[in-house]
Amino acid sequence: AAAVVALVAVPRNTPALGARDVEVLSDITNTTGDGDFEAALKQALAVKLEESPFLSIYGDGRVREGLRLMGRDSEERLTASLARDLCQRQGLKATINGSIAPLGSRYAVSLVAVACESGDPIARTQAEASSKEEVLRSIGEAAVSLRQRLGESLASIRAHDAPIEQATTTSLEALRALSLGQAARDRRDNRAAVPLLKRAIEIDPNFAMAHARLGAVYFNQRRMNEARASFARAYELRGRVSEIERFYIDAWRAQVVLSDDLKAVEAYQAWQQSYPSDYTTYNNLAVLFLNLSRDDEALVQAQEAMRLNPDGAFPYGNLSEVFIRLQRYDEARQVVEAGLARGFKYPMDLIRIGRAQGDRSLVEKGMSLMPDRERPVELAYLRFEELLAAGRFREAFVAREEAVAAQRAADSETGANAGAMGGVIEAAIAGTPDARARIAEVLNRPAMPAGQLAGASMALAILGDVPESKRRLDAALAAGAGAPEAERVWRPRTESLLASAAGDYPKALAAQRPMQSVKRSRPPLLYISGTANLGAGRGADALADWQRLKQITGFGFWHAMGTLGVARSTAMLGDAAAARRAYQDFFAAWKDADADLALMTQAKAEYAKLGSP
Repeated sequence: AAAVVALVAVPRNTPALGARDVEVLSDITNTTGDGDFEAALKQALAVKLEESPFLSIYGDGRVREGLRLMGRDSEERLTASLARDLCQRQGLKATINGSIAPLGSRYAVSLVAVACESGDPIARTQAEASSKEEVLRSIGEAAVSLRQRLGESLASIRAHDAPIEQATTTSLEALRALSLGQAARDRRDNRAAVPLLKRAIEIDPNFAMAHARLGAVYFNQRRMNEARASFARAYELRGRVSEIERFYIDAWRAQVVLSDDLKAVEAYQAWQQSYPSDYTTYNNLAVLFLNLSRDDEALVQAQEAMRLNPDGAFPYGNLSEVFIRLQRYDEARQVVEAGLARGFKYPMDLIRIGRAQGDRSLVEKGMSLMPDRERPVELAYLRFEELLAAGRFREAFVAREEAVAAQRAADSETGANAGAMGGVIEAAIAGTPDARARIAEVLNRPAMPAGQLAGASMALAILGDVPESKRRLDAALAAGAGAPEAERVWRPRTESLLASAAGDYPKALAAQRPMQSVKRSRPPLLYISGTANLGAGRGADALADWQRLKQITGFGFWHAMGTLGVARSTAMLGDAAAARRAYQDFFAAWKDADADLALMTQAKAEYAKLGSP
């Protein structure tokens, strides 16, 4: 036999674990002298324990945060004694400690669950492996035995027990590389994670979770083509993962490869049903519900993620995002401040809250929290956005070039087209004299990505250039053939704008149908919808679009467009007093705007028609 597993009985009065109890997994004690075992075996053990819906393993990120709060190095080795100390301080139930030792020419693997409060063992398992190659299988079988002794039912174990070599990899070296790469990713060091995860794939090209984790890193780096390729490959290999990892791959594939938020919601909800204590599902559903403009549902999910994982950085960021979306800025600030107290930094949230509330000191505080390497880039882009918000387009485009230069200096991976579309659509809406020249500048750049071609098509449609807009849309659709956004967003938004430009507003509204599921979370799509509804004389529907646009932006160019849209809609509905107030708010926001903006000229003429109160 490859492995021999023995259950070791403990006294009957030893407490069993409950379904809501949380366990800390310590680092493997390795006395073999073979360094391949330590990180690799802990990773393998974590896979086998985390596939159990009965157990709840304290995540590595929470461990690092707990160590930091204890005044320890967050990267310190988590010995059995330190794990118990952490467990007691966090009010958890048990530690699970593993060890591997030489046994002649064989290897002995031991697992023991220890009650944190008393230090008494709850259950032990032991296994022997005849060779190094069989150790992974031995630890997998020992983990299953431990799960049974801790109280998990046989039915649950049968339903959630993928063979370890199938759920991970047969290579200890690949597993070790994955573990190190995941640790770097958890530290938000995506640059360091990439070569480690690539190394895991080089060793075992069929290592599904290495592909999936690499996809997540690429996603965080906004390297979307590479992220899609990685998740697509992980999906092809999903027969070699545990159930919880299959949920992970399915959900990410839906989000990134298919760009289908509704399908991703289904995957996360299925995951949540099987693993109700996994905060990841609540955390990611909060983001998805925001994308789908289901704000109240996002709030419920974000709050539950915070309850389940108050030691992690992501729940604070997502709950803050929900409160910002709901314009509950004081509560958003409280969440950010609570995160800051734990050492987490959310500079952009502070900046957005400060901008929405007109609190410059909060904006400056957010800037001070940015890493030195990122600060020049963000400062430059913030200046660009503030100038756009004020209608100062000439200065804005100078600031844009400074921002692009800063980004390139900070990130060698940024392509030559970085920032090319920045402000171009806004310039078309504002009617700047050089709007066409700005579009031409974008289109003259070599190797334009499909998404930017589609953006240029949208800008040309706003200007009413029908032939060129259609030509650029066709080029974008050809270049992005198969891209999820192509038929859901690129085509309908341009066709709706072209119909509006031609005065055919029913056709404009009909063209928007494919983008309805994402419209309420994207400012440009709300602008397009509001424009068509105004043209069609549907004042109430238009007002709803503009109010939503203001809600989800809080500040900036699109917020100003929402204010002007509210003015136009309330005027259409016969509420002259509300219309005057909204026009006055718009004029205040654009008090220093360029003098030759067509949009400002139109707005002043509309205001004059309202007459005196």
